Amino acid sequence: MSENSERRKKRYAEDAEFRERVLATNRRWGGRNSEKISAQRRLRWRTDPEYREKGLARSRAAWPKSVYGITLDDRARMLKQQKGVCKICEKKAPPGKVLCIDHCHLFNKVRALLCNNCNSGLGHFHDDPDLLRAAADLLDEWFARMGVRDRIPVGRPLTLVTAARTRPMADGRPIFSMGPPRA
Repeated sequence: MSENSERRKKRYAEDAEFRERVLATNRRWGGRNSEKISAQRRLRWRTDPEYREKGLARSRAAWPKSVYGITLDDRARMLKQQKGVCKICEKKAPPGKVLCIDHCHLFNKVRALLCNNCNSGLGHFHDDPDLLRAAADLLDEWFARMGVRDRIPVGRPLTLVTAARTRPMADGRPIFSMGPPRA
C-alpha cells in the first residue's frame, strides 16, 4: 500500500467529518451508477458459483431471523428436539427439502417444525382446532362405515359408485362419492 493510501486510511479511521464526506461521495456515486452496479452483480451471480453460494448462505441465514425471529442455531436446536422429524406425522423431510417453520399467526410465535403437507394442512384449516377435530371425526366415521380398521382395508377394496340422487349438480348430473361395491 502506498504512503498516501496509508495516510488516507488513518485519516478515515480517526476523522469523523472526513469519513462522512467520503461516505457521502460513495453514496452519490452509487446512486448515479445503480444500473451499472446491478448489472455487474447479476453477471457475477450467474458466472461465479462461489459468490452465488455465499449469497444463498446469507439469505438462508437471514430469512428465518427476519420472518420468525429465530436463528439457524435455534432451528437446528428445534430439529434436534424433534429428532429430525415433523412434529405431527413424525416423518423426515424428503431429500433436498427441509422441514417448514410452523408459526401461530395470532401470536406471531414459532410452534414447531413441520413437513410441507402438515404445515399446509394446518394453514388450510386456518389453525382452527375445532375444524381439525371435525375433519378427523369425518374420516373416522367414513373409515368405520367402510369397514376399515387402522386405515387398512378389510375384506374388499373401495370402488367408485353413484351416490343417491339427493342433490344433483347445477347441470343435472348426479354427485358421485366413494362407497362400497354394489352387491
